[in-house]
Amino acid sequence: MRRIRVLVVDDSPFVCRLVSGYLKAELDMEVIGSAYSGREAIDQTRTLRPDVVTLDLEMPGTGGLAALESIMQECPTPVVALSGVSGGAARQTLQALELGAVDFVLKFTPGVRLSPDKIRRELVAKVRSAAHTRVVRLRRRQELPGFGAAQARQQPRPVSIPAADGTTGVVVIGASTGGPLAVRELVTQLPANFRYCVIIVQHMPEGFTSVLASQLDNCSAVPVREAKEGDSIRPAQVYVAPGGYHLGITPRMTITLRKGLDSGEYCPSIDEAMESAARVLGRRAKGIVMTGMGDDGSRGLKAIRDAGGETFAQDIDSCVIGSMPQNAMESGAAIRTGPPKQLAGMIGTEVFVKD
Repeated sequence: MRRIRVLVVDDSPFVCRLVSGYLKAELDMEVIGSAYSGREAIDQTRTLRPDVVTLDLEMPGTGGLAALESIMQECPTPVVALSGVSGGAARQTLQALELGAVDFVLKFTPGVRLSPDKIRRELVAKVRSAAHTRVVRLRRRQELPGFGAAQARQQPRPVSIPAADGTTGVVVIGASTGGPLAVRELVTQLPANFRYCVIIVQHMPEGFTSVLASQLDNCSAVPVREAKEGDSIRPAQVYVAPGGYHLGITPRMTITLRKGLDSGEYCPSIDEAMESAARVLGRRAKGIVMTGMGDDGSRGLKAIRDAGGETFAQDIDSCVIGSMPQNAMESGAAIRTGPPKQLAGMIGTEVFVKD
């Protein structure tokens, strides 16, 4: 069995030893080197050609983001970022995903309640998954999703045709690994008067989903914000389920939130949000499962389909990790597939007009 060759990067020798110990304990992994700065990370990635790099984002000198950008331009390699838990760290982490990182793992932070065993499990799973992803050379910064948002807003905007009966539908979008960019590609295609309410369930911890919502709002024609208890379901509004909470829809067409358990379950759960939408809205519910690791969303899509709603999955070729949509397709829960931009057209009837 060929083992996964990992380069561990952190400016703290203690953290390097800790992460290396987690990975060395796995029979299918080996740590081929450690780097303590961004410059070392770039040089060793170029020399050692690891299968995966674990990369601390907060390092002095050539920091993690600069190192990541160079790695993805010079020798594209799957990278799992190690992130802190602050708001600033969340913004850095989402930028790392834009620059090409496959996924991220929260690292131990003094004063913050994080289970070491949960960190270990997530790190191992995400490194193993990253080893099987396909990465591409980084495009120029101005071509990255989000960096050109100002120009994108100047293009002709799509205008949706309202439902004849005036009813409101809900589209639940579920994503995990690779989700922030895929979701952005889809949401930025939606018109300002989109006739559905959109709920995004992205596997992310508390503190990160509010930053994701803010970034999506900056480049989208429809308003996007993190969901709160009691928010109304209404057309042309996008809600992001908050990390650490399961989202549901009440018969009064409002959002309800339930604190998740620290038990390794998906939280927020795509299945739970979709099943709730199916119960309350029936055929007026639609579901999309996008890139990610695992099977969250398959059960929820089936509930929507059984209720008469439409179900979709991102096509495997456009996914960072294809197991979530693949499970949804193989189970028969997802009926139609396509890349993110095409999915945006599939969920609403649209025509384009000039501003």
